[in-house]
Amino acid sequence: MTQEKRLGIAHAIHIAIEQGFIDKPFVVYLGDNILSAGIKKHVQRFVEERSDVYILLSRVKDPSRFGVAIISDGRVAKLIEKPKEFVSDLALVGVYFFRDPDLVEKAFRTLKPSWRGEYEITELIQWFIDNGYRVDFDIVSGWWK
Repeated sequence: MTQEKRLGIAHAIHIAIEQGFIDKPFVVYLGDNILSAGIKKHVQRFVEERSDVYILLSRVKDPSRFGVAIISDGRVAKLIEKPKEFVSDLALVGVYFFRDPDLVEKAFRTLKPSWRGEYEITELIQWFIDNGYRVDFDIVSGWWK
């Protein structure tokens, strides 16, 4: 599978689903990320808790470089891609778990390109939050590069 134009992570996921590469629960693990503890325990939690979406977060010094999560009452309330002002120091790590590819496609069809000209993963996941689906998270312990 090739994404001919750089149209964002959500677009790459859409292409993979559309071309038949994904037809069951899946993990998107961005190739420029390394987690010291790996993702095994997160896969287990995603499966056990039956999350619709499961994201990994890490505290960062410069949140403007990342998509960030706003947590309220122990739940993901909002995701913002590269915020211009401080709203949270919890950055999306670049590892995303999704239960239902059909729901991901439904969410993708509602997206418009961002100011960066990309279909943002934050907006894709926000659709799940806004529509009452279960979006769980964990804060990564150990290092993340």
